[in-house]
Amino acid sequence: MVALGAAVLLAGCGVRLDTPPQPLPTADAAESARASLVAQSLATAQLAEALGELTADEALADQVAQVADAALAQADLLGGQWEPPARPDTPTDTGADSGAGPDGGETGEAVDADEDISPQALVDGLSRAAQDAREAIGAAPSAEVADLYTAVAVWRAWAAQVLAHSTGAEAPAPQQPQVVAATWRLASVAGTQELIRGLDAAGFAYEYLAARAEEGSEDYLERARELRALASDLAVASGLAGTAQDPRSALYDTAGVAQSTPAAAAAIESDLVALWVQAPLPSALRATAVDGALASLLEIQRVAPRAALDLTALPGYPAAATDS
Repeated sequence: MVALGAAVLLAGCGVRLDTPPQPLPTADAAESARASLVAQSLATAQLAEALGELTADEALADQVAQVADAALAQADLLGGQWEPPARPDTPTDTGADSGAGPDGGETGEAVDADEDISPQALVDGLSRAAQDAREAIGAAPSAEVADLYTAVAVWRAWAAQVLAHSTGAEAPAPQQPQVVAATWRLASVAGTQELIRGLDAAGFAYEYLAARAEEGSEDYLERARELRALASDLAVASGLAGTAQDPRSALYDTAGVAQSTPAAAAAIESDLVALWVQAPLPSALRATAVDGALASLLEIQRVAPRAALDLTALPGYPAAATDS
């Protein structure tokens, strides 16, 4: 009875006896990397939207609108911003001035009035974000997430290159895939075989196009030599060249190569983008995959130029994974 009276007295005095809330979880390296990529995507969308509102150039407005849409899509596919659980005595956010973007997408706070809003600023931001995405691959908790981060890095680097080309802004020069024997021996045999065979088959397909082309055959042959040489370098670096495990063939099926047109070349490169992004490579080799996929995207842009960035926000990433 005494205990009950004490409890009533304490409650009447405003003293709370309920269990204190659990402490908020501390983000590990994987979550920190994911959250950083989301924040960068939202910042990219903010800047692109602000630039679109300022420019009178319809072509540029269309491009930056697609950059904003793709960046918001990436933020969503990356898991969005983490919202901490409600805490006791914490005022509930009414949603006013929440920074909600189009269709409810969260884009964060408005761009600062003193911030540079220009094509160069957007290209610089995309380039930095692409480099950060490369580095985040090492913190990916699974192969599937590593594929996702690789696709994000590829898109950011590609968007920076396309915008720089169309606006006259400056972007870092794209790098060619690097083959270092000591590093490539870290990859699994199966993963390396798939990549080597895919590159060699693409080179063969280009030779097939060149043999049937009425014009542009030299360009096709040059690209064929590049791809064949890269496949050869990978075979040597991985120790598979000349062994029973060397996956290269003298002939490949060309049934899927319709005819010698820019569209056929673009289709070959599109397959290469997926090959690079989804290659089962360790994180130490993912930067090479980003460079390889970017080279193919730029080749697509060269052979079949498009004014707009009408490409999936995650080039090379399985479409089924984005539909779930």
